[in-house]
Amino acid sequence: MAISTSGYELLDPFVQIWNSIVLYLPGILAALAVIIVGYFVGVLLGYLVTKIIEKTKIDHWMHEKKMVDAIGGLHLSRVAGQLVKWWVFVAFLTPAANIIYLDELADILTSVALWVPHLIAGIVIMLAGLLFADFLANSASHAKKLRGIQAISTLIKILTIIFFAGIALREIGFRIFLAEMTILMITGGVILIFVIGFGIGMIKPAEEIIRSWLKKL
Repeated sequence: MAISTSGYELLDPFVQIWNSIVLYLPGILAALAVIIVGYFVGVLLGYLVTKIIEKTKIDHWMHEKKMVDAIGGLHLSRVAGQLVKWWVFVAFLTPAANIIYLDELADILTSVALWVPHLIAGIVIMLAGLLFADFLANSASHAKKLRGIQAISTLIKILTIIFFAGIALREIGFRIFLAEMTILMITGGVILIFVIGFGIGMIKPAEEIIRSWLKKL
């Protein structure tokens, strides 16, 4: 009797493992199927988005306007396609977790799925900021007669990127109060140095302008 009892005790863990496998295996297989389907749906939708944007010729237009370098040589059509693909894939992870009755994992994946659109929006905002900063800097650099215009255009570009980066980070959900204060202090110092330097450099031209006005009077 004692031998029989000890035999059951030895086999009991293996029986429990087998029962768990039998219980969860169908759900695990179904979850894997959902994940695989989600990935292929994401790939398909991402491909369609890429092709639709390519039809608009926006990548070609950006290349002609030399705006591609502003976003690191990326093609907007491919970026949009990748963002859509992974967003769809993440959206399929939540039902996959629900199938195998992992409530905590499902909650985490649901939170991630809800956060991903904010991440995508943040990336879009940052890309728009890089393009806008490059546009403003190029527009400013055309005023070649103005002394120090290259420094001005560079400063405009940096400030614009910082501004859009702050918006993008807030959209993504980062707490950036300390970072914002640091950036503002650095930016304020740069602007102050620039204004002082620019003001000193403009003293002589200003004197000449005033003298010409006085002569006319």
